[in-house]
Order: sequence, then C-alpha cells, then structure tokens
Amino acid sequence: MNVLLFLLSIVFPVIYGAPSDSFSSSSTGVIQFETIQNFRQVESVKDLVKRSTEFNGTIDLKNYLSYYTIDFKAGTPFQNVSTVLDTGSSDLWFYDKSSGHNPYFDSKSSSTYFYKDSTLFISYGSGPVKGDWGTEVLQFGNAILNNSTIGLVTRDSLRGAPIPGILGLGKISNEATTNKYDNVPARLKNEGHIKRNSFSIYLNSLNSGVGSILFGGVDSSRYIEPLYEIPMANESHLSVELSSVSLKLHGETQLINNTNSRAALLDTGTSFTYLPDSAFNAIVKALGATYNPYFGVYFVSNITEKTPSLAFNFSGAEIVVPAVEYILPVRLFTTEPTPAPYILSIFRSSEIRGLTILGANFLRSSYTVFDVTGNKIALAQAKYDVSSTSVQQIISEIPGATSAPAIKVF
Repeated sequence: MNVLLFLLSIVFPVIYGAPSDSFSSSSTGVIQFETIQNFRQVESVKDLVKRSTEFNGTIDLKNYLSYYTIDFKAGTPFQNVSTVLDTGSSDLWFYDKSSGHNPYFDSKSSSTYFYKDSTLFISYGSGPVKGDWGTEVLQFGNAILNNSTIGLVTRDSLRGAPIPGILGLGKISNEATTNKYDNVPARLKNEGHIKRNSFSIYLNSLNSGVGSILFGGVDSSRYIEPLYEIPMANESHLSVELSSVSLKLHGETQLINNTNSRAALLDTGTSFTYLPDSAFNAIVKALGATYNPYFGVYFVSNITEKTPSLAFNFSGAEIVVPAVEYILPVRLFTTEPTPAPYILSIFRSSEIRGLTILGANFLRSSYTVFDVTGNKIALAQAKYDVSSTSVQQIISEIPGATSAPAIKVF
C-alpha cells in the first residue's frame, strides 16, 4: 500500500534590500526563498500516522503527510543540499555521502569542510541519527556563512518515510549539543545579513504550490490584518500560549476547550496538530468522525457547509483553520479502499505526553513571524494565493504588529 507524500521545496533565493521592495544584493536586506510543490511516496498510511510511545520532544519523523524543505548551497565548490525546514529544532544537519542516503553532501569533495568530532547524536521518536560535527561554508541567497557548524549524519535508525536532512530554525538553547553555537538564523543576524534573528513563514494552502520564508522581514501582502504579537512561552522552544480552541460555523463560535494558556509549539516540521484530549474529543463528536483501528486514524464521511472551522485563540489573536485544511482527502495519499473519503489530521496531546503542537495543518492558515531576538511571535490570518509582495525589514520591531488584545503592555 503506497501513499503520496507532499513535499514542498523552498528554492529560488532572492534578496530584498532596504527600503525598496525590489530585488537587491544588499547585505542587510531580507532573504527570501519561494516554494514549489513536489510529490514523494511513503510506505503506508499506517506508518504515516503511527506515533512512537517513546516521545522525547521531537515529533516522530514518520509523521509527515506534508513537509517543507529549503534548498541552498554548501561546500567548496558549492554543492546543492536540501533540508526540512523545522521550527521545532535548532540544528542543521544533512546526510553525508557515506550514509548511502540521497540527497547527500559529499564532505570529501569540499576543500572547506573541517571535521570537529564524532559526537553527533540526535534522538527522534522514530529513532536516532548519528555522525559528525564539522564546519563548512554555506550560501543562502547572496549571504555567505563561513565556518558554519553543521552535522553530517553517517548512520541512522530512522523508520518510515525518508527525509533529506533538517534545517533547525529554533533557539540556540535547544541545540542537541553541549557546545552551543550560532545556528543559521543567528549567523545571518550576527554577520549583518539581516537586522534581527527573525523570519516569517507563509506556507499557503494545502492545494497551492507556492509559499515563502523571509529571513529578517515581513510581507504584509500575505496576511489579513491585524497582525498580533505574543510573547514566547518557553525559553527553549518557539511556542506561544494557546488560550482556547473553538468550533466556528456561519459566524457562530462554540468554545470546546479553555486551555488555561497552555504552551503550544509552532512546528513546521510536524504535519499534524496535537490538542488537549477534551478539544480533540469535541472535534470528533462535532464531525461524527469514526476511528478505524487498522489505519489508526479517524475518518470523516464528508465536508459540507455544516462542517465547522477551528478557531485558535492566542490572548485575543484568532487564527481560523478551515475544514479543508484539517480534514484531508484520502486520495491525496493512498489509492487503497478506505472506510471514508477523508481523515482527521488532529490528534490527542496525550499521544505525545501531553504536548500541544500546532503543525503544518495549522500553520498553513497563519502568517507567522518568529522574532527570536525579541522573544515574541506575531500571528495573522494567512491570505492565500497572493502574487503581489510588500516586504519590510524587521529592524527593531515587527512592522505592522501590535500586542494581542489580552497582552498587558506596561
């Protein structure tokens, strides 16, 4: 049984210089990567949604229905490398040629790669990766980062769908090494390519092939105002306080869970969303979803005008996720007969030790600005399929953002 795996690759880097929105090679501009959509296959729908009982803080790497990769260059001469774009981790690693994986980085063909040690060990829910730490030159658009710390995975025990590697965008304190280092977003800021350690993510809709990530900037054409900012809820992770979850239909809102300001990780590296059990149970009941033990998921018979959206409240900032973004057509990822044409891509937090994670099926509905320097995140409702751009640099504050209504400003 084969399933289709959406893979959206981030390519075509360009630089926006200040203050113009036009392309520029300014070293203090905004680095943008646009996205295109590709397809891959994984082994089975059961492997796709199965979660590890030994969850250790990073979502099982098998849990990718969709994921997003960034393509850039590394080494001398430059080699094209590809990694998963991941706000849930902080390290950069890709496979070494010796691993037998493809794509890979050929460290032996680079004159600028320097080996540091063989202590790389990162444990995921689906198994560990092992290898070497080293330094290498990286190129992101026109930005050159010399002597950048990278991980080269030489062996792994990962189960399920293969991935090309990971570009962790998270905080330095979350790095998987005792010897902390400036990761890629921090290097871009510290070397003057962007003004702040910040980036904006616009995944666009599930059916669209185009999205973007902006390092050091905001594109106001990609969201519906207002853009509300919220303090980060954790010293180590890119998370915010989730106040409540509601069902929304025809302008009416039904509160299904008051989370008492539960910290929620905003994670591009996770396809699905994990909510408190009470919220999950209410969603299942409202949809009339039925569990199938063979596939390990809840099936939904149809999406109609009576199918509610999900409203996520963050201190008064609301992001609405339409039904078509969290109830997914089975035809997207399998040709095998199934009990119903749709599956629910929301799961219980108790399956991952009570953690609340808002994955790609949430983030597609949100224009999300991560200001790591300012320790805050800004959210606005995403505007789909936009061709225009209106880019501003993040210099001292997030342009156009105001504090969420329930945030006390002193």
